[in-house]
Amino acid sequence: MDSGVPLRPALVHERQGWNQHCARHSINNLLQQRGAVTKAELDGIAEELFRAERQLTSDAPLFNPNKSALGLGNYSVGVIERALRNRGLDCSERLRVGADGVRGALPDTAAAPLVGFIVNRPSTVCFVFPVRHWLPIVRVGPGAWANLDSLRPAPLPLDLDGLHAALQHEVDRGADVLLVSRSGGGGGGATQE
Repeated sequence: MDSGVPLRPALVHERQGWNQHCARHSINNLLQQRGAVTKAELDGIAEELFRAERQLTSDAPLFNPNKSALGLGNYSVGVIERALRNRGLDCSERLRVGADGVRGALPDTAAAPLVGFIVNRPSTVCFVFPVRHWLPIVRVGPGAWANLDSLRPAPLPLDLDGLHAALQHEVDRGADVLLVSRSGGGGGGATQE
């Protein structure tokens, strides 16, 4: 899906090691700020959300569902939403794909508030344990996008057709797609069925 779109030379692309910190790397890659979000910050948000959940119901789980019990990451969407909201971004809108596919469901990708997308796809650890993998697709210029998946060896440049194909591929694999925009400037039109 490489479109031949040139990428700016200083593009931040944090890579993931053995841990499950794809959410942290996705946020930092989306923000284009290496190390902007830390494990400690995401763990803190996960704990806050868990405390709030426990106050709301007596049926709350014993272990925190917002992060890995082993401290390896695997953060929930709530943790990502809060971390982005703390930075003036909103990802509460989901891409709703109907019969027209991704192309028919996407908002105007030229709209100023749209920063990019965070994709949450099903995956496994050691081919056995189900987890979800987070990856960002970020606007890098007019009509230019980059897949900054922390498992990729390098950013993957995308033009608009490449963006549509990449998002359709992820949706076909069972992924959820969050639209990320500047707060107060939703993606618009992304909820059509």
